[in-house]
Amino acid sequence: MTQFRYVLVDVFTDTPLTGNPLAVFTNARRLEPERMARIANEMHLSETVFLLPAESGGDARVRIFTPQSELPFAGHPVAGAAWVIARTVALGRITLETGMGLVPVEVERLDGSLSRVVMTQPRPEFTLARDPDAILAALAPHAPAPGEGVEIGDNGVRVALVPAKSRRSLASLKPDLGALARSEEAQTICVWSLDGPDVHARVFAPAVGVNEDPATGSAAGPLGALLVRRGLLPPGPLRVFQGAELGRPSVIDVEIGMEGDVRVGGACVVVGRGFLEL
Repeated sequence: MTQFRYVLVDVFTDTPLTGNPLAVFTNARRLEPERMARIANEMHLSETVFLLPAESGGDARVRIFTPQSELPFAGHPVAGAAWVIARTVALGRITLETGMGLVPVEVERLDGSLSRVVMTQPRPEFTLARDPDAILAALAPHAPAPGEGVEIGDNGVRVALVPAKSRRSLASLKPDLGALARSEEAQTICVWSLDGPDVHARVFAPAVGVNEDPATGSAAGPLGALLVRRGLLPPGPLRVFQGAELGRPSVIDVEIGMEGDVRVGGACVVVGRGFLEL
């Protein structure tokens, strides 16, 4: 019998029991990928992250699993993993090795306490959805009419970025999750509404075992980049609000640089520790 310890972190929030919960297994050296996948299914969170020794010049290597599959990159696992590491080592910058390469994370402290972590994400690539009508039909009647452009942002996770008709439509959205799960366009569907300088979003990922996610850093980065590219917002900082409909409000800080750099971050709070006996 071996104990595998983990830390439970609420990500993209400073209030316990809000944000997006994440299990961070702090020493996964003796875990094979198949066992990691089974543990992630057991934890049944949107993602579980496993810390491993660095191999490619970073400070640590991470493997990220949803209840159904492994992801090469995801936002809230990277933020939460960096937060857990930063609680034990006094680093101002932590570089994590992901399936999309090295991801640097800046660590901010206020009066000696952690206040925020900010990652520089892989720059997303954008393509038009091949069959936008299938996605829009699953979101009807709250998404734009079929035929309007739906773009896919890809930073290691493919996300379909779909504007809602209004903020009210976004809150009322009840998608056909089965239809979204069958879509081959993207792993996640991000429906968004612009409210002044702030963005409200809901993210659905039934294809990877997450019906709705309370905070999705891997979607917030491409969403910010899309809004700047379309001229809806200027380069610079913006905030994405997510998770209210799930009772887990989250705030994701996004900054899009003049050259297209994508920075995503926020606060985290540790809410528990434990171990699995296997």
